[in-house]
Amino acid sequence: MDHSGVVTLDTTTGSFQGRIVVDAAGMNSPFFKEYKKVSSPKIMSLVLEDDLSNETQDDFFGNDDGNLYYKTYVFSGTVGYGWAFGKDGKINVGLGGVMLGRGRRGTKTVDRTHRTGGKFYARLFDEMLDSFPFDLDRSRKKAFLLPTEVIYRLYDHRLLFVGDAGGFVDPLTGGGIEVGIKTARDAAAACKLAVERNDFSASTLSVYEQLAEQEIRMLRRKTLALKFAIKAMGSPWTTPGAIKFCLKHFSRFADTSKRKG
Repeated sequence: MDHSGVVTLDTTTGSFQGRIVVDAAGMNSPFFKEYKKVSSPKIMSLVLEDDLSNETQDDFFGNDDGNLYYKTYVFSGTVGYGWAFGKDGKINVGLGGVMLGRGRRGTKTVDRTHRTGGKFYARLFDEMLDSFPFDLDRSRKKAFLLPTEVIYRLYDHRLLFVGDAGGFVDPLTGGGIEVGIKTARDAAAACKLAVERNDFSASTLSVYEQLAEQEIRMLRRKTLALKFAIKAMGSPWTTPGAIKFCLKHFSRFADTSKRKG
């Protein structure tokens, strides 16, 4: 940042300048690890977009009035889902699932990566593609990770996090478009306030979290539900460990609500 308060950000595609950095770089953000501060599961997402005629899409999705050209797939034996939706002359298909590490089942350690790791989801995605009545160019497959928890602080001096970079992803579905748009509007309002005040401090930009409080609270509760489900997958539902986990975290949310009230 120079003496005039302009931030210069050097990237692989060039240098950019502005009074505020709005980070929308997802988990590839250079700031993500610094501001995340917590350890939570990741969502592995595999996506393929290819050309597909509208006629073939009509046959696959159905051409009834009001059809959204959308199908979902739920897989047994893992925390995952798949989708397929059509565009004009193209189809986008994908699969997402939570990646798990080693857990506990009673007194034993259980390795859960065999049904939640990258190779597992790659194989599951291929099986999903095999089930389609048409062929797609599999060389176009892309893989990336999504967060499952809102980062602990969404603002700093001349800095805001939006979208995946802020952790605005539904941890139970992997969807992030709707909540991403809503909270991006909140970020825009915070930027507008900072410009009007000519004050780009963390104190002024903190209004972003206040505006997005409802979405943040909703996502953090869903993250808690996901963590509890993962805990239960590693041990029976009735074990003291799972019960203790549930009581501990729900009581923490209850205390937080009382303090805010």
